[in-house]
Amino acid sequence: MRQANAAGLRRELRGFLAAEIAAGGFDPAAGSWAAPDPGFAARLGARGYIGTCWPRALGGQGGSAADRHIIAEELLAHGAPLRAHWVAEWLVGPLLLAAGTPGQQAELLPRLATGRLSACIGLTEAALPGDATLRCRARPAPGGWRLTGRCHVIGEAGGRMLLLARTGDGEGPGLSLFLLDLALPGLVPQGAGRLALEEVFLAEDRLLGPAEEGLALWAEAAAVARAAPDGWLRHLPLLAALAGADAPPEADPVLGRLVAACATLHSMGLSRAGRPSRRLATLAALEAEAPLAALRRLLPEEARPRLAEPPPLIPLPALRRPAQAVRPAMRPPGRLVAETVRLLAGTGTAPGFDLDCWTALEEGPVLRAALPPELDGEGLGLPGLLAIVEAAGAAAAPLPVAETLLGHHALARAGLAPPLGPLTIGPVTEGEAPRLLGGLLTGQLRRLPWARHAGAAVLVLEDGEGPRTILAGRPAIGTTGTNGAGEPRDLVLLEEMPVLAAGPPGQGLTPAGLRDLGALFRAAAMLGAIGVLARGAASRALAAMARHAVRRAARDPGRFAIACARLRVAAAAEACLAAPGRDPALARRLAAWGGEFGTESATATWLGGEARRAGAAGLWPLIVDRGRMPGETEDTAHE
Repeated sequence: MRQANAAGLRRELRGFLAAEIAAGGFDPAAGSWAAPDPGFAARLGARGYIGTCWPRALGGQGGSAADRHIIAEELLAHGAPLRAHWVAEWLVGPLLLAAGTPGQQAELLPRLATGRLSACIGLTEAALPGDATLRCRARPAPGGWRLTGRCHVIGEAGGRMLLLARTGDGEGPGLSLFLLDLALPGLVPQGAGRLALEEVFLAEDRLLGPAEEGLALWAEAAAVARAAPDGWLRHLPLLAALAGADAPPEADPVLGRLVAACATLHSMGLSRAGRPSRRLATLAALEAEAPLAALRRLLPEEARPRLAEPPPLIPLPALRRPAQAVRPAMRPPGRLVAETVRLLAGTGTAPGFDLDCWTALEEGPVLRAALPPELDGEGLGLPGLLAIVEAAGAAAAPLPVAETLLGHHALARAGLAPPLGPLTIGPVTEGEAPRLLGGLLTGQLRRLPWARHAGAAVLVLEDGEGPRTILAGRPAIGTTGTNGAGEPRDLVLLEEMPVLAAGPPGQGLTPAGLRDLGALFRAAAMLGAIGVLARGAASRALAAMARHAVRRAARDPGRFAIACARLRVAAAAEACLAAPGRDPALARRLAAWGGEFGTESATATWLGGEARRAGAAGLWPLIVDRGRMPGETEDTAHE
């Protein structure tokens, strides 16, 4: 989808939904999973918001999977009723497109797209992990099939059903998909979402797709539908209630962590639109209970929203996949990342600064990654630099790779040439206010990383005319110190350091901007360690979520995106540190890095405060527009 279309579609949808709410078309306070509303579904269909990515000849709009995802997000975020058409949109329609005959598609898809025909799914046996007792048998009969048994119904049992029934012999995958009109005789509702079939006759043309391949077709459609935004947006009204309530101060960090999760899942879901993603489904399930627990703890009973219970997440069958050639878990790394891995292999056990390894790095292209080509550099932006830092973090290298690359980046932003040798950067700690007065540095900076080994320091300070990027000479150490992993963190006396170069006022980073990028570079290093330490499906899913947040922040390094990245990396790190059998040295570095360039708690408190400032009505625009307050801009071109 073109970027402008995403922004335009959101504006169009928000206008339509605002008009619906104003006219009493639906009650957003009831939530999206209240009673089915066929009238609203018909109005959605009339506007082309159902089956948007289906072909125009079959009632759709010829749009993309991203269009469908955006429509679903906005409907969920506004509490619009979805029960009447959700299964048709996300399951029945895609299955008809994937396996239906031209006649079946022409019969049903245009009617489903109007919102005036509802549809559901009937599951049996292997399609219901943990409950294979529901069985339905389809036996050949003259002119068609006879069906007997029971099924579990997904969606509202009205209109049409796609049913999985056994046509093969014995156990195994021999299930086929059938189209049922729920007005047929022999269908008996049994309550609790179950339906009995008593000698129901179906004509031959009601078989959908090849016989005995129904389970594989269902598994593919279900995996795509599980990546729909309902899995993680179902609790957005609870976050909005917390953002808009008169909650205690301790609510801010809790809300900040929840907003970071919501924003990252929003970005992940949009990037995976139309594709199966079991990992996204795992993450949605992992994050589902956090808002409920926060509300119970922070809001009194009378302040909690009364929402209809959302339907259970769509079950995913556990299919036995055919054997495949062994492939690497990740794409082959880039040239500079591969060189970083090669040079830093085995350095994690070194007792301190490894001069030989540093010399090897300087002689190669890795530490020239941020330099422009005219300085014999690679000219990499933040995504490439952070990939190198991630590789260095995985190696637990006792070297200032991150600090030096960030220093080069900051100098390039200010139009300054970098020196040779390792660099330190500052300020690291919020609240420090060293100055540049009359060309001389004053004050001191605490906990500068690797300062005692650095040949120069990159500082971003105020000098009365605005922020300036300063290249200062060798740091003058006041007192030495270390972090929890034993890495140098020193007090530096600025009065004893010469100014080698200074950028013009207002060009380059601010002190807060340098700290934010420092936090992002630390998050990338932590991500490398997490990739080594993560064990189990849940930890790996959290690691993937953290990696997505970091890469998203690298492309758009605003404070909101960096805060989300830091908080998601911290959540993945917590899961790794809680697991037994971890590498103790790498675990110590992971824990120590998490408290630098500000703390996780302070970041969560800031992000929660932003959510509280946006309020209940502004929370969703804040998430979608990556930290822009409602009314500041309508530009959502980042999508």
